Amino acid sequence: MEKIFTSIDKNKDKINRYLSNLISFKTINPSNDYKIEIHNCLNYLMGLMEDLGANSQIIKSKGNIPILISSFKGKNSDENKTLIWNGHIDVVPVGDISKWNSNPFDSIIKNDILIGRGSSDMKGSIASAIFAISNVINYDSLKNNIKFIFTCDEETGSKSLMYLNKKTIFNGTACIVGEPSNSIFWDKGISAAESGIMWLKLIFSGKTSHASLNFLGDNAIEKIKLFFNVLPEIRNINQPIYNRYLPLIDQILAEASPKFLNFYKSNLEKIRLSPTMIKGGIKLNIIPDKVEIDIDIRTLPGTNHFKLFNIIGKILKKSGLDDVEIKLMNIQPPSISKSSNNFINLVKNSANTISNNYSLIIHPACTDARFFRRYMPTVTIGCGDIQRAHSLNEFVTFKELIEISKIYALIFQNF
Repeated sequence: MEKIFTSIDKNKDKINRYLSNLISFKTINPSNDYKIEIHNCLNYLMGLMEDLGANSQIIKSKGNIPILISSFKGKNSDENKTLIWNGHIDVVPVGDISKWNSNPFDSIIKNDILIGRGSSDMKGSIASAIFAISNVINYDSLKNNIKFIFTCDEETGSKSLMYLNKKTIFNGTACIVGEPSNSIFWDKGISAAESGIMWLKLIFSGKTSHASLNFLGDNAIEKIKLFFNVLPEIRNINQPIYNRYLPLIDQILAEASPKFLNFYKSNLEKIRLSPTMIKGGIKLNIIPDKVEIDIDIRTLPGTNHFKLFNIIGKILKKSGLDDVEIKLMNIQPPSISKSSNNFINLVKNSANTISNNYSLIIHPACTDARFFRRYMPTVTIGCGDIQRAHSLNEFVTFKELIEISKIYALIFQNF
């Protein structure tokens, strides 16, 4: 293993080249050039993987969304033992480009950091995974099969994975999702569980009139204050935790640093609800007859989304909002792996061999790990900080890239 680590340290320029090339593809989702850019990026990745000896193919999911699958045969060639590594190549829009210190797609290197859109979320981890497997293969150290799955629609809901079956893509023994897993809330993390999502749209109705005769109308905007009055009550809805999830949750709490313990406990006790968008009004001098509020709710294992939906409806009705329409826009279930699984222990031991401050965490966001956890033990571990994802001047450090490359290499070799 030391030879592989030495090779990783000596050939840092390769990971720089991989990541810079990946960032140069403007795989913004959504964008006008999205289809062209993801096509070019997937072909670039296919070329890299085939040069390393992978058997690669691009399949199409529902909606003609492409997915690249690259498979490596291990020396044992046990078809019943295949590790899946999953990552997405799409990135979010850059926002006001004039606020960036450099072009988001030029990969500027400064003071041992690489700046560019997608560097942290999650092209940095893709580059690290490719760099790791190249070194493992170079030293003929791959024991069992590894399959890389590159998707391109994670930032808009991952419909490509949603509609595929087990035989097509989820036919592995265990899975790593390479999302950034570091954070100010837990330092370096290995996510063995993650939050679910419930998106709601609240539609408040009224009656239009001329603003000078406002008593003839029914102002929909004024009705939303009733919603904000009961917001604390909705946020205090308890989340029951299923008994089968308690061993892993207890393990996570036991490993948590004291300064992060309150963060975990608060996330385990209550839903995280945020009003994120308001839309309403017709014209400045017209009483509005319709206002919409979009609500983002994050849930944890044990939450029954439909029961939660009904409880919210009852609270709104009790507050006097009998006529508010509640639309369920999206549900993604929370997910959790088994605490006693050997694979999770392998990942944890590998990570702490390289850097001794990795701990199991519950990821606050929703990742593609939720799809793989239906079929196999799955963890999220990758380079970069969650706070940098989607941010202005997004960056990753070379120290993070090298560290996660070594962790991946250790897992790939010992799986």
